[in-house]
Amino acid sequence: MLHHTSQFAWFAPWLVDSNEKEQNQNTIRINLFNKCSGILIELYGILKEYELTLDECLDEFLKISIV
Repeated sequence: MLHHTSQFAWFAPWLVDSNEKEQNQNTIRINLFNKCSGILIELYGILKEYELTLDECLDEFLKISIV
């Protein structure tokens, strides 16, 4: 796919720009997803370890995050 795009880049540079923007957006989405997954795993760990209610768990997590 990349080879195909670069082959025609000389007459359609916007295709490369468009692909690059899309790739950047996908990277941002993946990073955000990974970050959110990590936060959920951390929250679950706090919940299990201390056997807190969900509200207490969120309070504890926010205290940890702010520090």
